[in-house]
Amino acid sequence: MSQAPRTHDASLGRAVYSLRWLFLPFLLGVLIAILALAWNFLVEGVLPLITDFNEIGNGGGGMDEWTLKILGLIDSVLVANLMVMILIGTFHTYVREIRPGGHYEPEWLGHANAHSLKTKVLLTIAGIGMIQLLSAFIDLEYGSGAPETTWLVTFQGLLLAATLAFALVDRLQSSAHTTDTPEPRGEQQNGGASQRSASTVLATIVYNTRWVQLPFYIGLLIALIAYLCAFAVIDLAPYFEEILNLGSVNEDAMMMASLQVISDVLAAGLVIVLLIGGYQSFIGPIHDRDGREPSRWLRETNAGNLKVTVASTILLIATVQFLFEMVRSDELGVGAEVSELAWLQGALTVSVVVIAVVDWLGRRSHSSPATTASRTE
Repeated sequence: MSQAPRTHDASLGRAVYSLRWLFLPFLLGVLIAILALAWNFLVEGVLPLITDFNEIGNGGGGMDEWTLKILGLIDSVLVANLMVMILIGTFHTYVREIRPGGHYEPEWLGHANAHSLKTKVLLTIAGIGMIQLLSAFIDLEYGSGAPETTWLVTFQGLLLAATLAFALVDRLQSSAHTTDTPEPRGEQQNGGASQRSASTVLATIVYNTRWVQLPFYIGLLIALIAYLCAFAVIDLAPYFEEILNLGSVNEDAMMMASLQVISDVLAAGLVIVLLIGGYQSFIGPIHDRDGREPSRWLRETNAGNLKVTVASTILLIATVQFLFEMVRSDELGVGAEVSELAWLQGALTVSVVVIAVVDWLGRRSHSSPATTASRTE
C-alpha cells in the first residue's frame, strides 16, 4: 500500500517534467524568424549597397550614409546572434543538455544556465543599443534628424542597469553554491535507449542551427567589400588630392579629412572584428592556411569579450566623430548641437564600462570552484 503513492508521484513528476518539450514549437518559431531575417538582411540590406555604389560617381551617397548602412547591417547580425543564442541556449538549459562531443563547443554554451543566458541576452541587447546610439550620433552630424537623444540615453541607461543587475545576481548565486551535485538526466533515468537516441539526434539538430548565421556573415563580407570601394572613391581620392594641394588647403580642412578617414577605417575594422570573431564565437573555430593557431586576439575571443571589443570600437568611432564635429564647428561655424553629442558620447562611454564589468563578472562566475567542479563532472 505504501508503494502506490510513490509510483503515482513518480509518474506525475515525469509527466510534468516532460512539459519542457513544449519549448520546441517556440524554438521552431525562432528558427523561422532567423531565416526570415536572413532573407531580409540579404535582399533589403546587402543588395542595395551594391546598387548604391553606382551612384557614387554621380555625387550621391557620402561616407556618412554608407557608415549608417553598415551599422544597420551590424545591427541585424547582432540580432541574429541574439536569436541563435536564445534558440540553442534555451534548449540546452531547459530541454536537454547539448553535448557536442568532438565537435566545436562555443564558450558561452559550455557554462550556460538560466541566469547566465539572460545576462548574455541583455549584454547583446546592450550592444545593439550602442549601435543605435552611434547611428544617432552620426545622424546628428549628418543633419538627417536623429531621434530624441534624451529618450535614447534613458533607454540605454535602463538597459545597462538591468544587465548589470542580472550579472551581479549570477555572480552572487555562483558564489553561494560551494558544492554542486550532478543534475539528473531525465532521458538516462526514465527513458529507453531509443528515447535517448531520439533526444540526442534532436539536440544535434538544434546545435547545428548555428549555421543559419552563415548568410549574415557572407552578406557582411559583401558589404565590407562594397564599403571598401566606396571608401576608396569618396574618401581616399579627395584626400590625396588635398595632400597634393597643400598650399591651398588649410590645416583644419586636412584635419577633418584625416579624421573622416580614421573613422571609416575604424568602421571597417568593426565589421572585420564582428565577421571573424562572430564566426569563431558562434559557428566554429578558425585556423590559418597552414592549420596553425590564429593571432592572440582571436584565440582569446568569445561571445563575451567580443561584445567588449565591439563596444570599445563603437566608442572609438564616436570619439573620432565627436572630434570631427568640434573641428567642423570651429572651422565652418556649423555643426550639430554639442550638448546632444556629449550626451550620446557619455552614454556610449558608460555602456563600454558596464559591458566590460558584466563580462568580467561572468568570467569570475564561470571560473569559480563550484562551476569548475560542475563542468568536470
